Amino acid sequence: MRITILVVLYNINITKSKTLTSLNNIYLQDKNIFDNFDFIFYSNNENLNYYNLKLSFEYSFLKNNLNSGFAYPLNLSLEKSKKINNNYLLIF
Repeated sequence: MRITILVVLYNINITKSKTLTSLNNIYLQDKNIFDNFDFIFYSNNENLNYYNLKLSFEYSFLKNNLNSGFAYPLNLSLEKSKKINNNYLLIF
């Protein structure tokens, strides 16, 4: 069973994000812990991009500066999740 996890980074300072810090620390303690997860990080912040997001595990990064609401990242994540045959989509 694989799970796609969508993490929406709305107007966030990534250096102060408890979610990102915790995910990275958990991975560093056990490199196999995310084997059944596909992470997608979505941002509407024009200053945040894939290169700013320094995480130790694999992830996808989506960005839309138009702030088109929650439907945009949700629909893209659902589409990607279906394409790679994941069973569930978890949203943060």
